[in-house]
Amino acid sequence: MKGHSPLPGTIIAIPIRRPLLGWCFAVLIERNRFGSALGLIKLVAPEPKLPEECVGAVLRRPIFYTELKPRRDGWRLLEGRPELVSLFDGPEIYHAKSAHMNNPAVGEVGSAEMPSGAMRPISRTEAKEVGLDGEYRQVRLAEELVYYLEKHARLDNWPLTAKS
Repeated sequence: MKGHSPLPGTIIAIPIRRPLLGWCFAVLIERNRFGSALGLIKLVAPEPKLPEECVGAVLRRPIFYTELKPRRDGWRLLEGRPELVSLFDGPEIYHAKSAHMNNPAVGEVGSAEMPSGAMRPISRTEAKEVGLDGEYRQVRLAEELVYYLEKHARLDNWPLTAKS
């Protein structure tokens, strides 16, 4: 995979330091005007190798990474698994109405924007699930994404796989 641009379905191993030294995994969903949409797999492994049996637990909503430069960030591009892309929701960016009061394109509570620019209104339930009530941050820099992974792996008790 050296020298090639990653394609949708490429597994990316991301090193973390907390709670334990290990690797988290993301699936490249697509690259679009928002950045690189990554689907996160909820597990930590001691090696940069995604175990076959651990692909079921995912964070459904993609996170956008501003600039996909895995080597610079110490990340590793692994095998292509395009079938994993279907485990994740479509890549949308969310907008809270409170941040766009004068924009009629944003729904009563908020909206989800597709890469095409089309907007769809979201319900209060979806806004709460996404975290539009204050914790929402969907586009991240490399350091922020690693911190996010470390935080959620620790707080949500992501499973730690054994050495293969």
